[in-house]
Amino acid sequence: MRLIKFLVGTGLAIGACAPAAPEREQALRLPTPRATHASVVLPDGRVLLIGGCVAGSCDAGPASATADIFDPASGKIREAGRLTTDRIGSGAVALVDGRVLIIGGWSGPSPSDGAEIFDPASGRSRSVGRMSAARADAAIVPLPGGRVLVAGGYDGERRLASAEVFDPSTEKFVSVGAMDVARSGAAAAALADGRILIAGGAVGAGRETRPTAAAELFDPKMMLFSRTGDMTEARYKHAAAVLQDGKVLIVAGSDERDYRGKKATLEIYDPKRATFRAAGRLRVERFKLADAVVPLPDGRVLIAGGAPRPELYDPRTGRTELVDLDLGGSWNFMTADRLADGRVLLAGGYREGSIELSDRVWLLRL
Repeated sequence: MRLIKFLVGTGLAIGACAPAAPEREQALRLPTPRATHASVVLPDGRVLLIGGCVAGSCDAGPASATADIFDPASGKIREAGRLTTDRIGSGAVALVDGRVLIIGGWSGPSPSDGAEIFDPASGRSRSVGRMSAARADAAIVPLPGGRVLVAGGYDGERRLASAEVFDPSTEKFVSVGAMDVARSGAAAAALADGRILIAGGAVGAGRETRPTAAAELFDPKMMLFSRTGDMTEARYKHAAAVLQDGKVLIVAGSDERDYRGKKATLEIYDPKRATFRAAGRLRVERFKLADAVVPLPDGRVLIAGGAPRPELYDPRTGRTELVDLDLGGSWNFMTADRLADGRVLLAGGYREGSIELSDRVWLLRL
């Protein structure tokens, strides 16, 4: 069996053959529990954890307008500063100069059309105008040259097809061609040629919400979307990860039954053929894991959210294996970020079924 190493907090456990249980006594903790937060790896290697629900049944609280930062050099997490407003389900992208663009999300009782730039150096954030629409669960992806695509989302009443691009040099949003399908919670991935894949997500309005199999591509040169092949299954609350060969792995999610329709299926998008194909199954059904799927340096993919144990997917064999790490519950809307040295930081989430918020952090080497 492959050697698997775990670092949890600052404790270390190494297992050969049968992987050892990781130490937990020195596990890291967030300053406050968070779920549905955003996370960003900064150019200097630190990880910023932004907003999210922090109280009750995934409700807002004072810490929903704060950010924490993890420093791999010191192995510590500390409070990093304040946002201009509380945000749940917002989007965030690191800009080339090290600052972080934060957009939309739920602010108070409804989604926000506001955006801000957070400076990790000072811990301060400032507003940078408004988007063309209020957006929660929008796709947000950096484009070649430093601009940022924001597409779709939910405005509190309906799913959106509109999209816009943020230019850091002017700090303004510019509307671009709309998507063919109005959607929120889509899986988005940047392809090697600069195009952006937008796949699946929720369509419809209010209680009519259902998943879609539709996928499309955004061309940053033309500033337009065009349809590509559909996924093999309609899915939402799923994830996407770019593989080393440039293809895109689509992971799990759910059908219209939500909790009762969780998926274990995988599929792969081939940009050259513009098609999806089935690519095997996970060992465990999972959803609400969009930010908890991470490609590793060796080409495998860590699927961390939505179940008590993470899994590893190997695209060379199409097989998955469970990692010998018990997270103590199925944590929905947790985040996973790969550090420069190959380790992965798992943070927060809420326990499926009870909406118990977590301040737990796991640091893994696989």
